[in-house]
Amino acid sequence: MMKILPSQSSDFAPIYTKLNPPHNTVEPMLRTRLCSVEHLISGEYQVVTAVAPAGYGKSTLLTQWQQTLCELDIKNGWLSLDDNDNSQARLVEYFIAALQCISPEIGLKAMHLLQSGVVSEFEAVFDSLLVDIWDTEEESVLFIDDIHLLVNKDILESLSNFLQQLPPTICIVISGRKYPKMGLSKLKLQHRLLDYGVDEIRFKPEEVHQFICQYKHLDLDDDSINLLQLRTEGWVVALQLISLAFGEVKEKAEFIHCLSGRNKDITDYLSDVILSQQSEEMREFLLHTSVLDRMCSPLCHAVTGKLHSQQLLESIEAQNLFLIPLDRERKWYRYHHLFSDYLRYQLQKRQPDRVSDLYRRASVWCSQNELQNEAIHYALAGKNFDQAGQLLAVYAIELLKVRGDHEVMLQWINVLPEEYLIKYPIIRISYASSLLFSNLHDKYNEQLIWFDAFFTRYASEVNDSQIQFIRSYVDMLHVVNFAFNGKLQLSCERFENWMEKYANRSDQFISAIGASCMGYICSVKHEFNQGIELSVKGVAAFKSMNLHYSFCFPSAIYLCLLVAKGELSEAKIKYETFFSFVRQGLSPYHFSSLMLDFHYAEVLYEQGEVKKVVDILQPNLFVLARNGNIANGLSTYRSLIRIYLYHNQIDEAMSLLQRTELLVLPRGWSYLVYVLAGEMLRYYFNQNMREHAEKVIQRYQLFSPQAMNKIADPILELKFKRLLSVLKIRLEQANGHYHEALTQLSLLINEVRCLNTKHELIPLLLVQAKLFYQQEKMSQAEQVFLEALMLGQSDHYIQLFLEEGHVIKMLLERVTSSLKHEDETVLTNYINTLIKAFKYQEKIKNSQTQMLDPADTRVKFTKRELSILKLLSSDSSHQKIADQLSIGLNTLKWNLRNIYRKLNVRNRTGAIMLAKKEGIF
Repeated sequence: MMKILPSQSSDFAPIYTKLNPPHNTVEPMLRTRLCSVEHLISGEYQVVTAVAPAGYGKSTLLTQWQQTLCELDIKNGWLSLDDNDNSQARLVEYFIAALQCISPEIGLKAMHLLQSGVVSEFEAVFDSLLVDIWDTEEESVLFIDDIHLLVNKDILESLSNFLQQLPPTICIVISGRKYPKMGLSKLKLQHRLLDYGVDEIRFKPEEVHQFICQYKHLDLDDDSINLLQLRTEGWVVALQLISLAFGEVKEKAEFIHCLSGRNKDITDYLSDVILSQQSEEMREFLLHTSVLDRMCSPLCHAVTGKLHSQQLLESIEAQNLFLIPLDRERKWYRYHHLFSDYLRYQLQKRQPDRVSDLYRRASVWCSQNELQNEAIHYALAGKNFDQAGQLLAVYAIELLKVRGDHEVMLQWINVLPEEYLIKYPIIRISYASSLLFSNLHDKYNEQLIWFDAFFTRYASEVNDSQIQFIRSYVDMLHVVNFAFNGKLQLSCERFENWMEKYANRSDQFISAIGASCMGYICSVKHEFNQGIELSVKGVAAFKSMNLHYSFCFPSAIYLCLLVAKGELSEAKIKYETFFSFVRQGLSPYHFSSLMLDFHYAEVLYEQGEVKKVVDILQPNLFVLARNGNIANGLSTYRSLIRIYLYHNQIDEAMSLLQRTELLVLPRGWSYLVYVLAGEMLRYYFNQNMREHAEKVIQRYQLFSPQAMNKIADPILELKFKRLLSVLKIRLEQANGHYHEALTQLSLLINEVRCLNTKHELIPLLLVQAKLFYQQEKMSQAEQVFLEALMLGQSDHYIQLFLEEGHVIKMLLERVTSSLKHEDETVLTNYINTLIKAFKYQEKIKNSQTQMLDPADTRVKFTKRELSILKLLSSDSSHQKIADQLSIGLNTLKWNLRNIYRKLNVRNRTGAIMLAKKEGIF
């Protein structure tokens, strides 16, 4: 450690502890990320600031820098400030003493000027110091700790002028709890200032892990450490206090889970260091605004009654009192989680009678400003149940229409006493709807029993508009429930009954739900034109009502119908149109918008863009595993099976099929299992893997009466019969019974032609062409194959051809040589594309690359996305993250969109929490 030299003044007797770094009884953890001192001695920066709230380790960081400088034999000085340094004479004397640690020659003239009384202006003293510093050619660093204690305007102005004129040979490092009013922004604009704020100083996730496991030698699992980082937000003193408390704790994981600002050590620290230092007005403002999850000046005014709330917020931010801005305009803020917990705890202790009223005021203001979610939240938090019940009765249905926040709705209603569900049946409707869409069917059925009794009681009040609305809504929930659970015929019957009762007098929203649901059933029944008509009705209705969440359902059905018909190009165009509307009102990562992705991925797969499909479907598999939404997952499971088989990942495909069984059979979706088993059989037949095919047939009893008996729904039964017909034809083909297969196939092709769906017709034509080829009927094979090519060319079908194997490749080569001149421009490019696709598929198979792991339902990220995720957890701004990765801000935002979509979250906080919970990093 460098020794401090005494001042040359005989009258000045400095306190040497102010001129040396604080002494640590325990060696602090070395923070490798911040330990470099290159930025202090490079000459690029004349000023470095380290500003953060109390307990973030600013002084420790400066001490580590100072020790490194000493080891490198680089001159440095230290000055710890206190309240008494607001005296100009005292401050200058200590300032000179600190500089004389760098060189004893600095400040001799300045001290003489002071003691002789020749000058009364301190600017002259600082000018003299600047001359001495400019004459000192060695690199040096001066540390000034606790700058926030300087409040003397004259001193701050003199220091500001001093900093503006520093030579590149010296760097002044300033630390404190708030930024001093010294015109630092000018230095920053000149790129002469480097700022270490809370984002840079706080402990990052890897540092928390190092602190707990290596520095404190505590045995905690990764989940507990990740949770600890989230709860403390990298606040160093909280980590220190918690690690000390672990000595008395048996269940450490439970302790962290329950960690809050009520922890005694944290409470004592915040009381001593923060709250006790504030004025009475500021203490009251902090306590009263602690009930707010986020705050702005008008909301604070409504809650506290203080007209100058904006000035108080600015003062809190200026003092760095754990207030975090949520936008660049600094309109909205929030408190650090533990600080907020602490303030609420203090409020409950000191003013328990005020708590409910503060929440009530917050709720009223939010309701008046169209923040209905927060209005309901605050009413429930304050146990103002009358207010909450009234708000839910008015807004619950509307909130579900607009955003579909079913989980939030369930949380609210679970807090609300049962009496309010009896008083407001409209709230119970919202509850039942959220239970249905959250797959909580037992609880959903309980609500239906209650409604049966309710309608019996009010049977005579048929003209009551609210009861009429509730009746029609409950009946429509029956329609949706049956459709979700694979009982399509019952769903259709319920819808017909619903139309008879309510068609001319029902709510437009409920009517649009029914149309959308029937559009989906029409897609299963191959009634495409009617299905499109119904889904278009739903799309138009929800768009006219500007309901972006609800709009996703019929638009996804519309895409499903287009794909089923084989109109891939049109489906792509519609996807862009639909998604642009959804994006106006919803995050593109909202679960409902993923329904569009399901069908878009199917289009991409059919057109051979397999890599893109993997990026879309892997997170969708993750979401489906969490939500269990079977009806929406049909295309996803099928496409994933096909991708596994495309990459020769047979075991992985079978694993997914078996896991799907466990998920769907209890829900009545046996048909989905058979669809996936059919994909496996097609692959085995085309690869001549007879033994594997036999195992699948036996496992699922595909051609036995037992299989048919498992399909309880008549509509799905017709679909299953057509699937079995195709599989029987492929089985006959695999057994060499070509004539029998052709006979059956001709009948099936005629049937499918009537349905006007080339998505089903193309693979049948390809099988027929292969059968003619295997019988050496080349002319007929080429003729049928050309028809398949003509059908596939307009929508750029790729995968259907690849999946039929090498015979199709042989036919491609034959047809190429026999094309007529007038057909060449139409088909040649398409055929060449198909040939290239076959070559690429062979390359993929030879590489044995595993694209997906079905045993791992975690989301797959690119290296860049993982880097962004880790930086997100550091709370750095988007611009800082972009700068660190050397990418543009728009590129970062595009990557964030993909990350949020893959995790099925709406924002940064949700991404961080879920990524850590799932062990993604």
